[in-house]
Parts: sequence; C-alpha cells; structure tokens
Amino acid sequence: MFKKGNIPWNKYKKLSFKHKQKLIGSHKGQIPWNKGLRGLQSGKNNPFYGRKHTKETKQKISIANKGNIPWHSGKTNVFSKETLEKMRLNKIGKTSAFKGKIHTDEAKQKIRDARKNQKHVFFSIPERKINSVLSINGVKFEKHKIFKIGEMYHQVDIFIEPNIVIEVDGCYWHWCKSCMKGKELKDMKVINHIKKDRIIDKELKNQNFKLLRIKEHEINNNVLLCLYKIMRF
Repeated sequence: MFKKGNIPWNKYKKLSFKHKQKLIGSHKGQIPWNKGLRGLQSGKNNPFYGRKHTKETKQKISIANKGNIPWHSGKTNVFSKETLEKMRLNKIGKTSAFKGKIHTDEAKQKIRDARKNQKHVFFSIPERKINSVLSINGVKFEKHKIFKIGEMYHQVDIFIEPNIVIEVDGCYWHWCKSCMKGKELKDMKVINHIKKDRIIDKELKNQNFKLLRIKEHEINNNVLLCLYKIMRF
C-alpha cells in the first residue's frame, strides 16, 4: 500500500531499451478491455461528477505541474496526416460547449488579468528586421513591453528607454493608405485594428510616451532609413 512520504522504488529509474522491447512484445496482440466502449466515465458515471477541487487542491496541482514542459513543446509535425484527418473528422458536427454564450464583464476582467504578463513569442518578418538592425547598431530596447491602455493591456513592438514606443505596422492589417490606395476597406478585423490603434495612440500620448509607427513597406524598402528615423525621433 502506498504511504505518504514513501519514495517509489522506480523513481528516477529508466527502463532499458531491451526491457521496453520485452514489454512491447508481451502486450502485442492484446485487446484493451475498454476497446469500443465509450462513456464509461463520462457524465454521471464519472466518480468526480458534480464535485469541484478546493482552492488548496488547485494550488497543490499548480505547484506539482510547475516547470513541467509539454511533450510536444518546440516540436513540429508531431501528428501524421492520417491522425490529423481522424481528429478533423471526429470534430465534424460537434458544436463548441461555449456556442451561444458570452463572457461576463467579471470573466473578461479575469482573462485580462491572467494574460497581462504573458508575452507574445511571435515576431513578424518586419519586426525581426528592425530588431536586428537595432541590435547591430547597439541600441538597447525591450520587445513586447506591456502597457495598460484603459481597461486592456497592450504589448508594444519595441520600447526604448526612457519613453520611446515603436509600433511596426503591417500594411494590410493596419491599412496603409499608400499601399491600399484605391481599395475598399471591408474587413471587420482590419477596421477593429484601426480603431484599436487610435485608442493606443491617444492613451500612450496621454501617458507622455513618444510613439513612432513604421509601416511594413518602409522596412522592406529601406531598413537603414527606418533606423535613421528611430535615432532622430
């Protein structure tokens, strides 16, 4: 029987390749007892049905999982094409559990608070070019610094002490007037991006930050000229 404080005999021990092969061979051809059976522990059949973890238990689970790296972290092409197709077909016809529901204002605030310290790891190609040219020329900067903009949190692309903010704008998503000349703006996502940009510009200026927006085409045409603009700003 397991006792609290006892260390399992196999803790920190790894099975040899030979041993693993023996285990695989011994299980070959065996049919799992639950194959073809569904819903054995779903709904009311689940022993935890209707119960909730206490705050202390949640804290214990959080501490136990801290530092654990997901098995697929940093890996690509983890699933085969056949597996991906099975996963896709399995979702057909199923509706989201959240369909038709709306987050309450309290839930929205909790999501904002939880995400305020999460930094983006994605950098667009124009961002990478600017970051690279700044680093080569010895300019110290911070990537994706978080600012509070009204009730939301926003991560600026580049921040240079003491008060310079640089935003690298994609020509489509931020609707560059010179690149999109003669085109009609219909995409609601782009319209919302533009509205958000105006709010960010106003709030940052109110907080005494100097804001410089650099367009994607400017970087692609002449990144050194963009560096000159930043140094003169």
